Amino acid sequence: MNPVIAILILANLFGFGIGMLFYWQQMLSVNPVFWIFIPDCPLYVALAALFYLGWVKNDLLRTITAIGLVKYALWTEFALFYYSGYFLTVPFGWLLVFEHIGMGLQFLVFSRAFDKRWIAVSIGWFLLNDFVDYFFGMHPFLPSSNLRVISALTVASSVVLPFAAYYLGPKIQKIGLVQALQKLVPA
Repeated sequence: MNPVIAILILANLFGFGIGMLFYWQQMLSVNPVFWIFIPDCPLYVALAALFYLGWVKNDLLRTITAIGLVKYALWTEFALFYYSGYFLTVPFGWLLVFEHIGMGLQFLVFSRAFDKRWIAVSIGWFLLNDFVDYFFGMHPFLPSSNLRVISALTVASSVVLPFAAYYLGPKIQKIGLVQALQKLVPA
């Protein structure tokens, strides 16, 4: 196995494990029907690991994984700094900052020309996830009940990021480093 792929798999499995520790109690407290909507970051890093292992080869899932990686990396970075007095007062908060930078950068590995149909499906998927998060209270723990800013950002990113991925994907794919990474990774 290529060492780059091995590092990506291990990093994503580590991120999945840390994320599931964070979401575990929340998942146990709700109907299992909602479980797919709760561990956002762990879900997308797990999907990325499955792509790196070559176990998943599906263009729709590649599109959703790519957008999910960047959406929830950006969401988490925003939440960590927006609520910095809560999250960044302990070293673990800073670990999350660096983990989510790596998560977002993985978008580059998955970034290719995206099919319009899968962009439309991904917008629907992420809006459904937002609906479940903010209307059924399945969003990650946040130290405030005033969620107007973060929920507005979340919904906006569900629409803007898929369109940005569609338009930027082919341009990003032309970058030499990205091409080299994409040759190594069977995404």
